[in-house]
Amino acid sequence: MLQIEVSSISVYTVIMFIEWVEEYGVGVESIDRQHKKFILILNKLSDALDEGTEDTALGEILDELVVYTDYHFATEEKILRQTHCEFYDEQVAEHRKLRKHLTELVMKSHKNRSEVSLELLHFMKDWLTKHLLQQDQKYSSCFIEHGIK
Repeated sequence: MLQIEVSSISVYTVIMFIEWVEEYGVGVESIDRQHKKFILILNKLSDALDEGTEDTALGEILDELVVYTDYHFATEEKILRQTHCEFYDEQVAEHRKLRKHLTELVMKSHKNRSEVSLELLHFMKDWLTKHLLQQDQKYSSCFIEHGIK
């Protein structure tokens, strides 16, 4: 929860769709920073839904999500390959599944933006939290042992 002081008298509370919690961290600053960016993108979509602007915002947010997903996955996969981490194949397979689903959602978004916005938001929240808490934790010690920051 983020509190914003608007004046010396009133404080508004903004409830984010997803908040970063330390349990999501893998102990590698550069990767954790990228994971936090995913949360920001999803919160942007949540805000658009709350404001009723998802029809105009979805295309831009989907584009940002797809581009950032490719960037992040390329970063993780490069480090996994360089460190000879045993979870490389498993991680790449998970990444492929998400890319495929995002591609399907992009195609579907041309027909029904509001429906896709909600589907994307809930799917990504579920996928991201599970992926951070389970999948990415597997490589954490490998990255740290190899001095990845």
